Order: sequence, then C-alpha cells, then structure tokens
Amino acid sequence: MPFNPELMKQLLATFQAELEEGANTLINGLVDLEKHSNIPEKRAEDIESIFRTAHNLKGAARGLGISAVGDIAHNIETVFSKLKSDNTPISKNTIDICMEAVDKMLMAMSSFTNNQPLEFDIENLNRRILDDSIDSSEDKDKTLSAPVPSVKTQDADAVAKPSPANLTDQMETNKKTAGSDTVRVQIKTIDKLSELSEEIQSSKIELDDYCGYVKHLDKSIQDFQESWKDMSSEIESSVNIGEGSRLQKIITRANDELLGIMSAMHKIRNDIISQTNDYARLSTSIQGEVAMLRLVPANSLLTLMPRYVRELSTELGKQAELVMNGGDVYIDKYVLDGLKDPFIHLLRNAIDHGIEDIETRKKNNKPLAGTISINFKDAGSKILIEISDDGGGIDYNAIKSKVKTAKHDEDDNIDALTNDQLQSFLFKSGFSTKDNITNISGRGVGLDVVKKNVQVLKGTINIESTPGKGTKFIISVPLSISSERGLIVRIEDEVFVLPTANIDRVLSIKREDIVSIEGGHAVLIEGHPVVIKSLATVLNLQNHVTNDDIVNIVVLSVSRYMVALAVDHILGEREIVIKAIQDPLANISCVSGATLLDRNKIAIVLDPDELMKLSIHTESQYQVVEDAGKDKKKESLRVLVVDDSITTRTLEKNILESKGYHVTTAVNGQEGWDIIQKQPFALIITDINMPIMNGFELTEKIKRNDKYSKLPVIIVTSLGSDAEKARGIDAGADAYIVKSEFESGTLLQIIDQLI
Repeated sequence: MPFNPELMKQLLATFQAELEEGANTLINGLVDLEKHSNIPEKRAEDIESIFRTAHNLKGAARGLGISAVGDIAHNIETVFSKLKSDNTPISKNTIDICMEAVDKMLMAMSSFTNNQPLEFDIENLNRRILDDSIDSSEDKDKTLSAPVPSVKTQDADAVAKPSPANLTDQMETNKKTAGSDTVRVQIKTIDKLSELSEEIQSSKIELDDYCGYVKHLDKSIQDFQESWKDMSSEIESSVNIGEGSRLQKIITRANDELLGIMSAMHKIRNDIISQTNDYARLSTSIQGEVAMLRLVPANSLLTLMPRYVRELSTELGKQAELVMNGGDVYIDKYVLDGLKDPFIHLLRNAIDHGIEDIETRKKNNKPLAGTISINFKDAGSKILIEISDDGGGIDYNAIKSKVKTAKHDEDDNIDALTNDQLQSFLFKSGFSTKDNITNISGRGVGLDVVKKNVQVLKGTINIESTPGKGTKFIISVPLSISSERGLIVRIEDEVFVLPTANIDRVLSIKREDIVSIEGGHAVLIEGHPVVIKSLATVLNLQNHVTNDDIVNIVVLSVSRYMVALAVDHILGEREIVIKAIQDPLANISCVSGATLLDRNKIAIVLDPDELMKLSIHTESQYQVVEDAGKDKKKESLRVLVVDDSITTRTLEKNILESKGYHVTTAVNGQEGWDIIQKQPFALIITDINMPIMNGFELTEKIKRNDKYSKLPVIIVTSLGSDAEKARGIDAGADAYIVKSEFESGTLLQIIDQLI
C-alpha cells in the first residue's frame, strides 16, 4: 500500500539520517578493517559490522522504493557475506570500491530526493563491486590510495531509525552493538513519531470499520439475491411468461446484472480485506517499533536511588541497605520518568515509617541495617515493580486511632474493617500516622501522590504487610503507553468506552438472578456477591429507566475491589487511541480521555479507578474477599484460555465453567506461557493473532518443552485458510477450530476426546 505524502516525507527524512549514519559506519568500518586485516578477532568484528550496516540500509531503502541505494547496499552486503564465510585476503581494491560505493549511495539518495536521474552508471558500479572488489593475494599489501569521502556527520540529536521494512533488524543490531550503531535521539522527536504512529493506528481502526461495512453490504447483496430468486421464481410460476417475452427478458437481464454486482462486490470485499490486513500489519509494526524506541533500561532510574537512601537514612539516624534487581528490564521512558516521584516517596516511607531505629532492630534480633529492595519484573505487556522493606510493617492500630481522631466518615465501623480495608486510608490525601511533622514526613503528603502518579501511568498499586516483618508495595504499570483495547457500551444514545485491562468479565443475566444484599443488589460471581449498579445512575444520567428481562453486566475490577455495572448494550471490543480532552470535561473525575469511533463519532473513555469510587462511594465497601472455605474444585480439570478478545474469553470461559471445568484466562501468549509454568493445566485453548506472543508461537513453545509437550492444545481462531490450519498443525496443535464454525458442542466434544 503506498504511503500518504506526509508520511512518506517523514520516512524519507528518517532514512536520510539513517543513511548518513550508516555511511559513517561503513567508512569507519572499512578503515578499521584495513588496520585489523591481520588480527582475526578484530577482522571478524569489522566485517560483521559492515555486513549488518549494509544489510540494514538495503532493507530500509527497498522498503521505501529507493532501489538504487538498496541495490548498492545489497552488493556490499554480498561481498562481506563472502568474507564472513572464508578467509579471503582483504585487498586494497576491495576497500577502494566499497568506499566508492558508499559515496555513490549518498549521491543516489540525493538524486531520489530531488527527483533527478543518477549521475553515474549504476550497472557498471554494481558489476565492479561484485567482480573486482576482491583482488588476488598479491595486491593485499598495497596501501589505500582512494580518499575517504566527505560524509556529513550525524548530529547527536538527529533521528537514526530505519523504515518499517527493516525496523526489527535495526533493533537487534542496536542491542548487539552499543557503539557505532547507536545514536542519541531527542525525546520530542520520538514523541512526534509516537503521535504519527497513533494517527496511523486511528486510520487503521477506521479502515477496520469500513471493512465491516463492506462485509455487511456484501452479505446484504447475497440476501437480496436469495430473495430475488424466490421472487422471480414466484413471478414465473404465477404469470404465464412466454419464451422471449418482455418480462422474461427483464428478469434475465436483472439476473445477469445482479450476478455482475455480486461479482464486483466480492472483488471489492476481498480487495479491501487484503488492503486492511496489509495496513494492519504495517500499523502494528510501526506502532510496535516506535514504542521500542522509547524503551530504556530500568537502571537509568535505579542508579539515582542508592545515594538517596544513603543520605536519608543518615539524616534519620538509621541504617539501610538498598538491594536492586531487574535493572536490565526495558520500559517506556515516559513511564519510567513518571515513576521517579513515586519511588522517592516510597523509599522515604520505607526509611521513615518502615525501618526501625537501631535499638529497636537490635531488640528484635534483626540486622542493625534494614534492607530495602527494588525489583523490576517483566510480565508481558506490564512491568511489575516491588518495593519492600524488612521493617516493622504497618501499624493498623495507629491507622484506626488516626481515623477516629480525624473523624472520617468510616469511623463508625472502623473496628470492623479488615487490615486490607484499613490500608486504603494510607492513600487518602492528608492522612498520616505520624504525630509530629518534620521536614521529611507527617504532613499527609506521600502515598496519595504515589497513587495518583501511578494512575496517570495507567497503573495500579497494592500493599502487602506483615507486622514485625515488613511491607511490600506492588506497582503494576504498562510496558508502554500508546493505544490499548476498550469495551464499547451504550446507555440509551450515549456511547462510552471502558479499558479492558480493568474488566474481569461481561455477562448477560436474567433479572431474577439478581440478589438482594444489605439494602442493595448484587450478582453472584463464582459464589461471591458483587454489588450491581446501573452505569447510568453512577454517571448521573437523568431519566434512564430500563425493565428488560435480560441485564447486560460489565464486571469492573480495580485492585481488590469489584463492581458489576449494568448497561443497555455491549457493542463490542476494539483497539482505541486515547486522546486528552480539554476543559471542562478534563476536570470530570471519571473521564480519562476520548477516542474516535466509526464515522468520527467521539466516545468518552471512563477512568476505571474513579468509576469504582463513584460506584461504591467509598473504597472500603463491597470488597471481594476470598472465602477460606470455598470449594477449590480440586477434582475439576483446569483449562487455560488464551485470547486477547474479552468477548471470546468470556464466551469460552462461560461454556467451560458451565460444564464444571476450572478456567484461567490470559490475554496473550506470553502471559499464557508464564501462567502455564506456575500451575498445572489439563488443556490449553488459544487464539492466533495476539500481541507479544501469538498462538502459533505459544503452541510451539509448549510442544517443544519436554515438561509440557503432551499438554493438549486447541487453536480457536478466525483464520481458516488451509495454509493457516497447516501451520497450526505443524506447530503441534491437537485441534483447530475456526470461529465462524464455532459451536460450544463442537468445542466440548473435542475437549472430551483430548482429556
């Protein structure tokens, strides 16, 4: 698919910078190669560097249609591919012709940019690169006579990023060679690229909508053809139509025209589907690789922390040691920068509130120096960060005392709250268990700021604490902030979007299945009552009344809390790009942004955390607590469902649970693989097209692992071509079900056969 002019302009500018950077790398590599020609180890490194640079330039140039540059780079790559595989002497002629070729690549790029013919004979050049570059051994001792070309030095802040055709290769090269193949890039440049990738993503989403319209139109034409067949047959049977009559000719002509329309419609449909798929692959590739540009190692933040811990513990007269792990985990720089203030607050909290003074630790037989740990863990599309200390833990009695003293609304039943419920007060603005105010703590400013900052990053924070042993804060943030998936719901004529990351499940229940609890209403989920509220009422939408027998439910999950929100219609799930909104909507607590849906309709994206607060009024109400006596279905077989669509996950989960299976879900192959290694399963059901790791890759990973090779895997997907089925079987799948042919009976029958 051709790029639009503005995007092409951006990509050409990016490639121009990459070519200049690559030219410098090639020239320097050629010079170094001559110096190191008799040092095998360095010779191999220089050849590899030149080979990879030429390879990357070739892919990027050809991806943008700059064939002259791509062909020259390809021939340089060919020469050095041969040099990699044998010990052919590096001659003066090889260096000379390759340096000339680098000059000619820059000239070819200039000609392409200015839409002018080449100023040199490219066929002759390419022939000389391949035929004359490696001379006989008697020439190997000759010195360089060709001058090093004048190449513009790449500015430290310029973009050095390949085109979509070769992004993956470049990322791998950047990881392997931290020297000549890296360049400092301004964040504002990456931000601009991110904005462009989001625009592409928005266009891709819009194209998906048009594809849906075309499919619907194609189906409507097919339905009309069936109706027309019945109608024309009825006309012919009820009216005496003579052969060659005017009515017979009209019917025949109508049939021919209808067939022509159907044929044209099929072609349009297939072309649009093909174009949509191509555009989707391009969009996903660009968005993913631009996101990769923003990734930086966690160490860039962690290196700031040891000095802070040392200075603060000294100021407070305490001893504390900082242990850090996972510094090599990569995370979006925007996310990492957003974690700086939360980290400072949590470390201050650990030292001031958590770590005991030296005398207390000595009395409790603890090491005099307290230990604070920061651990980064890669969890697929999310990063888990644990900040823990081995101090005294949370003083829950102090929290109760402060709540009563401050006369919070909850103080009437404060003694009945669990420790987990009491933790919620720590995140309230102005709340502190300190009796005295110092320049470090006591003002009630800290954990509330931490929570707000984490929420801005679309993350969550939880606390685990054991009295006398310490406290752990667990932060979950997305690997990268760009587009995400959202569930679209409707209340009368209003459309809203809920981020699927906070949706536990969607249900359609009978009104009589709603139960009454403590003056309210709830729905039973896995034996536990979850309060049910009308989303219209929560959002204060006026005059909304519904008496439908079937109630559509979206179960929202935030931290340890759940609420079931009743909506009129669940319209489906899709990718969304969240855009910031301006006043006055920006000041509405439950609104996190807006997104464009089909036909440029704007939908409000709701903030899950604030929506939860509005739904249950206080954080401590309707907490879902695990029942210690709950039947864990030890005799039930465990099944893992892996699918990035919440609708499909919910459908399959409900089908399986209705038959007594114990079901766990995952949103992509990587998350599924992580879960498989933590608990046993009798069977895996997986989709194919998923982020991070697709279903084919997950299946292959399972089947190639001795421990899990006999674990049955069923692929349930919308991809139904023979080639895709063959690939699924080759990957090791035990069964392959196409969603268009999906029936619960078929799925259950296959499961019964496999386990």
